[in-house]
Amino acid sequence: MRPGGSNPKGSAFERKTGGLLSAWLTKGERRDLFSRNVLSGGQFTASLGERGSPGDLMAAHPRAFRFLSAFVVECKHRRNLELAQFLLDTGGKSFLSRTVRKADAEGRQAGRHFLVVAAQNYITPVVLTSTAVGGILVPYMRTHTLHSHTVVMAHLSGLLALDPDEFLDWVEALPPPRPRPKVRKFT
Repeated sequence: MRPGGSNPKGSAFERKTGGLLSAWLTKGERRDLFSRNVLSGGQFTASLGERGSPGDLMAAHPRAFRFLSAFVVECKHRRNLELAQFLLDTGGKSFLSRTVRKADAEGRQAGRHFLVVAAQNYITPVVLTSTAVGGILVPYMRTHTLHSHTVVMAHLSGLLALDPDEFLDWVEALPPPRPRPKVRKFT
């Protein structure tokens, strides 16, 4: 990351992901339904969810509101996603574990499901989501259930092959995720 700014690779990936999701939702008509979020969701985090929009993408067109009312989208592009560490991570310390945990927490706080779109150099981007949403994806694409059945991973191209309206109908029929209760530590 360059001093005083965001990672240019990450910013470009957020724009690319917004374009892909836009094309998917409009069946190829538009690529401009989403834009990068102010501070890439940092405004939501900094204000503790009282203001701002969670995740890396925000609606730049009314047709994107339906999707973003169901999902918090987090976009990550790295030279190495450390997929092996994520698959074998039992302590939740890998990069992807931390990313999923953050997206899940923001989604629960906003009453939405999370969708992490992650890319590594020279590898097809993947989607990580909850098992509730993943249960919809399983019959239609090759998925992998990870971390004691809490996260489902699939190729982004598989998600984009689904009919977006049917997919959103199914997701909207799911109960919204509730915030996790705060755990007090007794000393």
